[in-house]
Amino acid sequence: MNEQYPQDFFIKINSDEYREGRITINKMDDKYSSEIDIVQIETKKIWHHVGSFYNFADATCANDVLETSIQRLANFLNTVKG
Repeated sequence: MNEQYPQDFFIKINSDEYREGRITINKMDDKYSSEIDIVQIETKKIWHHVGSFYNFADATCANDVLETSIQRLANFLNTVKG
């Protein structure tokens, strides 16, 4: 991963042409955290805050927090859709 923070990752939502998932990874000292949101594609304004993760401990955890956040977003979307 790039060493500049925060880092935004955008995930396409196939069933929604106006919104997308955004995962923001932050680093404070040696801890990583993430914010999981659904945002408007054009404005990037938050439409829904899905959740957060805190206190992932080291550099290898930066990838773990991203994977965990993607899974949380997928679970949320499956719950809403179902």
